[in-house]
Amino acid sequence: MDEAPPGEKDFIEARDQNDDNTTYTMADAVFSACFLNMLLRNADAVGMANFAPTVNTRGMIFTHEKGIVLRPTYHVFELYTQLMGDEVVDSFCRETPVMQAADRFGNKHVFEQVDVVATRDSETRKPAVSLVNKHPAEMAEVTLSGFPRERNTTLRVLSGPGPDAFNDIGKTQVMVATRNDLLTYNGTDLQISLPPCSVSVLTVL
Repeated sequence: MDEAPPGEKDFIEARDQNDDNTTYTMADAVFSACFLNMLLRNADAVGMANFAPTVNTRGMIFTHEKGIVLRPTYHVFELYTQLMGDEVVDSFCRETPVMQAADRFGNKHVFEQVDVVATRDSETRKPAVSLVNKHPAEMAEVTLSGFPRERNTTLRVLSGPGPDAFNDIGKTQVMVATRNDLLTYNGTDLQISLPPCSVSVLTVL
C-alpha cells in the first residue's frame, strides 16, 4: 500500500523543530562574527552579502505569544551594525595566539585563536575594532598599538557561560556588556583580555 504524500501538518511540524532555542548558541555567534569579519576583510571583492531568515525558523529573532527572544546571533549583528565603521582599515597582527581543534572526521587543525578586523567611520575617522576569541575555554590577550589612555575607548563584549549558552523564553544566558575592566593601558599600547568564546567590539568615542 502506497504511503500518503506529506501534507501541511508534516511541513509545519518539521518547521516547528527550528523553534528549539537551545540549538542557537554562543558558538553560533562566534561563527557568525568570524564570517562577517571575513566579508569585511574581502570588502574589495564582496559586492553584497545577504542574511535570511531574520525572524523565526532559523532566524536571529524568535517570536512567541508573549514577546520575542533575541538569539545570540542577533547581538552580533547589532554590535556590527551599530558600532563598526563603514571603511575597513588595513591592519596586521604581529603575533596571534593559536589553538587546535578537530574537524568532524577527527583530523586536528591549528588555526588563529583570535579574529581581528579594524574599521573606521568615513566621516568622523573614529576607529572600531572587532575581536573574536574562538577558544571555548581560554582567555586571549591582544595588544593594540596606538591607543593612548587619553582616547576614550569602550569595549563591548558579547559572551555567555560557555559555547553552548543560549537565550530562551524567560532565560537569557548570552548578552552584551560594557567591559572596560578588561582594558589595560601601557603607554600608547592597549592590552585587551578577551573572555573565552566571545565577540567584542572596541570603539573610540
